[in-house]
Amino acid sequence: MWDPTVRLVVEKDAVAENGAIAGGMPSTTALFRLRQQQTLESKMRGTVDAWRYSASLGLTAHLDQVGLGSPGPLTPNQSLAAFDPYRMYDAWQELYRQGKAIIRLQSNFSANQNDPQLPMLRERLRNQFQFFGSDMLMTGAIGESAAPGDGAGDIWLAAQKVVAEARWRNENHALSLANLENEVTGYEKVHAEFPIADLRWVIAHVPFATPDLLNRLKAMGAAVQLTGWRYLQGTAANNGSPFRMILDNGIRCGLHSDSAHISPLNPWIHMYYATTGVNAAGELINAGQQISRQDAVRLYTRENGWFLRMEEKLGSIEPGKLADLAVLSDNYFEVPDDQVRRIRSVMTVVDGKIVHDAGVLK
Repeated sequence: MWDPTVRLVVEKDAVAENGAIAGGMPSTTALFRLRQQQTLESKMRGTVDAWRYSASLGLTAHLDQVGLGSPGPLTPNQSLAAFDPYRMYDAWQELYRQGKAIIRLQSNFSANQNDPQLPMLRERLRNQFQFFGSDMLMTGAIGESAAPGDGAGDIWLAAQKVVAEARWRNENHALSLANLENEVTGYEKVHAEFPIADLRWVIAHVPFATPDLLNRLKAMGAAVQLTGWRYLQGTAANNGSPFRMILDNGIRCGLHSDSAHISPLNPWIHMYYATTGVNAAGELINAGQQISRQDAVRLYTRENGWFLRMEEKLGSIEPGKLADLAVLSDNYFEVPDDQVRRIRSVMTVVDGKIVHDAGVLK
């Protein structure tokens, strides 16, 4: 988490004329210096800042896909997505212990080791529990990857079998049609040996898909998670999830942000892109794949409860469910398209408590 109390000095030749830190080693070195200066207290301040921002958008619960496991001392070449998988939640846990949590978190376990013995994955499955904790902070299952490979290679397939044999939920991501084809084929091989129909296996992002691949996933009880991440960098040739095709197929699906260093956390941007197909430059790049606003908000709320295995508690406002809701700044169903991405919450309630108040309501 960014913390304004931490100061960082970057070499002059590593900074472009517009003030941006150059890519490659200069940026990872800057991140390394920042992380060296962080303390538990500064991480806690940054976590609270992130919670407040989340609440201001009307987001009340998150599924964390962890990141790239990088145990041990910090190194200058660690990426923004690389964390010590054993200590990365220290700030979150301490805030929860102090009763200061305002946002719900379910966190998966990522093994992602390119080791044929799969030591981290096997120990996680042996010594951890799925869905353990409170409604505010709990473990999830395996994701975003049990092993590297995106569906290719013996190690990747072996990891999926280990997860299925342990009867854990599992999630992988597909960034190309080839990835999706490999992962669907891999899931089928696993399913033939260790049935996964009731385990809620998922493939995330799905920027490309075909009806055949979706049908094969659906036959195994698997689901897909869609995202509007191409809003920022998409083109007509690389435009992200085919929303309309996937909804018409009938496979279970949800909508997510894959944030925050991959794409914006803001759900209204992703719903804007899913409903208009228009990117940040104002170009229509996902023509024919737009979905209705009703579908978009349903995918972000009620449908996502299933992916957390909390559909009986989250996702809709009805008796018996947890008291989470957001009062929006505008009528989502009536504002012009461009205004959708500017919607914010003026009041957010989590577990019956006001966690964000813009001072608009009286």
